[in-house]
Amino acid sequence: MHPRQIGTAGTPPTARTDPLLARSCKVFEPATIRSPINWWLAALIVWAFFMNLGGWPLFDVDEGAFSGATTEMLANGNYISTFIYGAPRFDKPILIYWLQALSVNVFGHSEWAFRLPSALASSLWVWVVFAFAKPRLGDAQAILVAAMLCLSLACWGIAHFASADALLNLFLALAFVDMYRYWEQPSPRKLRRVYVWIGFGLLTKGPVAVLVPMASGLLFFASTGRLQQFIYALVNPWGWALLLLIAAPWYIAIYLQQGQDFVDGFILKHNVARFTDTFEGHGGNIFYYIPVLLLMLLPFTGLFIQLLRKRPLIAIEPLERYCWMTFGFVFVFFSFSGTQLPHYLLYGFSPLLLLLCTQLEHLRSKLLALVPALILPLIFLLLPELLYSAAAQMDNAHQQAMLKTSIDSADLSYRLLTIGAAVATTGLLLLNRITLWQRLVAAGLIQALLLAWAVLPLLAKIQQQPIKDAAVIAAERSAPLVLWKAHLPSFVTYTQRPVQRRAPKSGDVVLTRLQHQSKLAAHEVLFSANGIVLVQML
Repeated sequence: MHPRQIGTAGTPPTARTDPLLARSCKVFEPATIRSPINWWLAALIVWAFFMNLGGWPLFDVDEGAFSGATTEMLANGNYISTFIYGAPRFDKPILIYWLQALSVNVFGHSEWAFRLPSALASSLWVWVVFAFAKPRLGDAQAILVAAMLCLSLACWGIAHFASADALLNLFLALAFVDMYRYWEQPSPRKLRRVYVWIGFGLLTKGPVAVLVPMASGLLFFASTGRLQQFIYALVNPWGWALLLLIAAPWYIAIYLQQGQDFVDGFILKHNVARFTDTFEGHGGNIFYYIPVLLLMLLPFTGLFIQLLRKRPLIAIEPLERYCWMTFGFVFVFFSFSGTQLPHYLLYGFSPLLLLLCTQLEHLRSKLLALVPALILPLIFLLLPELLYSAAAQMDNAHQQAMLKTSIDSADLSYRLLTIGAAVATTGLLLLNRITLWQRLVAAGLIQALLLAWAVLPLLAKIQQQPIKDAAVIAAERSAPLVLWKAHLPSFVTYTQRPVQRRAPKSGDVVLTRLQHQSKLAAHEVLFSANGIVLVQML
């Protein structure tokens, strides 16, 4: 670790013995904010997370479900229970819906407004980890960890995604750093902050906000011979009082509204059953997260390979040990989960990236550092052709029709951007005037630019733009709106009208997929594109 890393497990420093520790929470003071490093970081965050934030339609299913539920919340005035298609939605707690509703009320009903809470939460997440790393690891490592949080594929992606994940990761990061600060120098205030962040996490995504900090904290405190201190913190009445004050009112209110349906839907189905069973085909195996992790870290995957080559899995330094234990718990726990989704791994990304930034001085191989960074630009260069070829492998008309438009949808700007990105990233292999880690950050900037202005707009144009266009037509009709044999919640967001999922009736305006059109009774086609069909029943 860096020479300024804290000492051995038995002798945690204090603010008196380690002056850097006393500065660990002062990043937001005016004198600190004026420093060039922090201005550079603020510019990077704005450029990475807010660049073209509303530049493409909301993706189904997840973005559509969150924004659709928020749209129904604003329409029905029920700020306790969320609904989609008029039926209760128990997938996630309430906080992200409140924030999206606030954003839409202030900035209008747009993709930008729905994604704004995620971008802001991700920005704070970066700043929290940077503030924690700077006094413990040094300026260069702190800059690198902040850049990785801004530019790695997974972190950049959730910042541009209208869901609860960025907000949850902010609260997990806050709990992570304050748990460690409490280990360094125990104080009631630091302990109470941990409980506060867990309380807000419970309002964001539920029990996982308790599981990850408590499990990793137990492992770390026990490994440093301070299990008794952890148990004392675990039964702290003031901490639990704060947690319950934050989270309990909503849980009580929704139980009073929805009763046992909420317990069955949220607790038993979307938490317990997600671990024990496979939901919606999102099951893998115990090796699922190995390739997923390598992909999520791009373009910084070379640092992870370097970390495995040079670092023991059981580290001596306390912070490094804490990072390994937190990331390791997340990786192992979700590897054995019945439902496996890539973003579950993000719950351990803050400690993982802190580990990666310690490899800054060990990275020597240009090929190890930069060849992984070339993977996505090359894939994106060939993406339209790859999608077109995949159409022949699809077994339904909607997917075939959608993917066959990929080449025509890739306009000249897409071709120029992808060619330029591939050439520029390749050029970083030949550029010797700047350090390897600076070239990695440059590759991350290129990747973010390509995602924001070429790749996501192309994918949304192929998949989501027809749904948005159909919604504009449907919203002008006075007839009931129906989704049939399709789960496309963004249709609710874009029509801003009640939408039902049921069998069509005479007079309905129905959105469905191409392969189901022939099963409909007499109808008039109002819109058809990329395998999406909007009809008026006669």
